[in-house]
Amino acid sequence: MYPRKRKVDTRCEKRLFVVSVEGAVTEVEYLKRLEKLYYETCMIDILSDVNKSSPGSVLERIQNYRCSLKRGDELWCVVDKDRWSDAQLDGIEEWVKGSSAGVSRNLGLSNPKIELWLLLHFADWLPGMAIVPMLAKIMPDYDKHLDEHMITHDAVGLAIARGKALMPDGKPPRNEPGTNLWVLVKRIAGEQ
Repeated sequence: MYPRKRKVDTRCEKRLFVVSVEGAVTEVEYLKRLEKLYYETCMIDILSDVNKSSPGSVLERIQNYRCSLKRGDELWCVVDKDRWSDAQLDGIEEWVKGSSAGVSRNLGLSNPKIELWLLLHFADWLPGMAIVPMLAKIMPDYDKHLDEHMITHDAVGLAIARGKALMPDGKPPRNEPGTNLWVLVKRIAGEQ
């Protein structure tokens, strides 16, 4: 019998994305799927709480994150604009401006909601089009849970391109429909 090889720490090769999310179902399932798709290049720590979805709670979770971070890791707060006021999002915007020793801080915002980002994996969207009914035609059983097999490398690539076309500057879309989640997902996918 040969001696077993010792497991090598692969953390040094992988970027860590710490993502605090508003939702406890859709966002979590989506990020877990991305981690499966891009497991060779990244790790994703997902912070969520079904009972605490406000922007303030999302920010608090990421501020309380206590694991070791390395230069190049990224911290993200991901929320929907739908029912939150600009004042409620201001705390995250202020946190984003802070420094974190080579660890970027970011806000991923979908206006009005995460379903817009999901839809972009499968179809173009124009302002005024009903998002959830369009998504329901593509994912007939959609009820906040994802059919993970529909989220493929190709679908992710299309969503990034469509998201970038909607929000080319990558800034969070507070006052207009859109999403800047393409920036987070592009980085998870290893694209610069």
